[in-house]
Amino acid sequence: MSKTLLISNLKNLLLTIINGAKFLEKPKISLFKNPQFNYDTLCKLIDKKKIGVITVTDLYNFLISNSVKIPISLLQLLIIHFGMQNSSINDSFLTYNDFKQLLFPKTYIASKVDFKENIENIDFDLQQIFSKVILNEIKLITNISFSLDKFFEDQIFTVYDIIKLLNPNGANYINENMLEKFCLDYNIELYHNEMKIILYYLKADENRKISYSQLKNIFKLFVVSKEMINFNKNNTNLSNSFDSLNLLKQGIKNQIEKYQKINLHQFLLSVIQYETILYNLRKQVYINNEIIPIELFYIFDKDEQNMITKDNFKNTLYNEFNISPTNVEINLVFHNYSDNEDYLIYNDFKKMLIPFDQLDKGDKLIELNSEEISNDSKQLIIQIFQATLTLEEKIEKLKMQYVNNKNFSPYEEFLILKGQGFPKARKIDKRMVYNFLVAGADKKDNLTELGINILFSRFDYDQDLMLSYEDFVKGISPINNYQI
Repeated sequence: MSKTLLISNLKNLLLTIINGAKFLEKPKISLFKNPQFNYDTLCKLIDKKKIGVITVTDLYNFLISNSVKIPISLLQLLIIHFGMQNSSINDSFLTYNDFKQLLFPKTYIASKVDFKENIENIDFDLQQIFSKVILNEIKLITNISFSLDKFFEDQIFTVYDIIKLLNPNGANYINENMLEKFCLDYNIELYHNEMKIILYYLKADENRKISYSQLKNIFKLFVVSKEMINFNKNNTNLSNSFDSLNLLKQGIKNQIEKYQKINLHQFLLSVIQYETILYNLRKQVYINNEIIPIELFYIFDKDEQNMITKDNFKNTLYNEFNISPTNVEINLVFHNYSDNEDYLIYNDFKKMLIPFDQLDKGDKLIELNSEEISNDSKQLIIQIFQATLTLEEKIEKLKMQYVNNKNFSPYEEFLILKGQGFPKARKIDKRMVYNFLVAGADKKDNLTELGINILFSRFDYDQDLMLSYEDFVKGISPINNYQI
């Protein structure tokens, strides 16, 4: 993962939100301050059925009456975004409060005289201003969606990466202070309450926090938005037909399901990529004479039981190396490095620190006190543990994306990997895996013998240099209690 690219994409997203919303502030303030404009009156004018909510049909008909023609598919996008807290793709609407929040200026501080008494009607000119606000809101949501595309188009980054960048302390949320710090660090100028704009469009809660799950909803919005925009472009004859909404909704559902899945080829290449990062770090640890795995093991073995419990592992990472792992990360490490899953013995522990092709060459015999370890060596220790925690979670997410299909069959996937040329083979060797990956690779030069060996070091559980069906199933299966 390129941190520089992640920072650049996040900066672009925040600037897209700020600049687009600032353009909308002037007409919103104009409506708010006008003595002849009232939010409740406008809601009632649009809500012809007087049921207390505004549907896509209501909004479409009102805009048409003001000679503003916006495709239903794009109005549906607007309603799904701003009404996401209380509606779904299949039954979307805006409450009056949602609608008022949409129109209310974010950078304007109201005074008592700004609040009007009830008004029976709203003149045509003000309705026209409102219509333009709606049109420009749709443009902004479209721009935000395409800005988010830069995060996810190549599946390089995940929502978790954004959280980690802004909140490196390991918590599962970001807040106003973290966003402000990012803006200050990377020269995003904030004037006139622009942070309120960012928090609104990223759907922060009342405590100005944005949880991991909420950011995932923003990702979902991106998928929905792209589908609606493409639908509108490709179905100009249908986009203003109410009957077309069912087709649109099915298209959205299909697109979300499609985007959340990866195939066997993508899965294996991604595992190789992540495992290669760990392999290269372990090589650095292995050749560093200041880092002695057995000495590190005893630092973690607080109870002197020749084993490391989950609590000791987590507490030592925090107290000795200032790493704050989540419980999910701890469970994944213990699941993938230990047969027991409740504790790590020394042979489990050293797999995190030593390359797989050096494990059988014995331990280093040099003994040094911890005080003699240089700062560079300590940073390398921190790096290897942090990378192990982070990449194990990334691989777990890959597993869930790969098997997330009601028609998924591990045996059929195993046969695909084995290839048609070996119908009687009961196990898969390295040549078969190489042939499978090369057949679908865009850049064959990137696939090396070392990459295949690294993959086998993770999947070959019985260490016979072959992949059995049991090896394959164990290697692709997410742990039961893990949630993305």
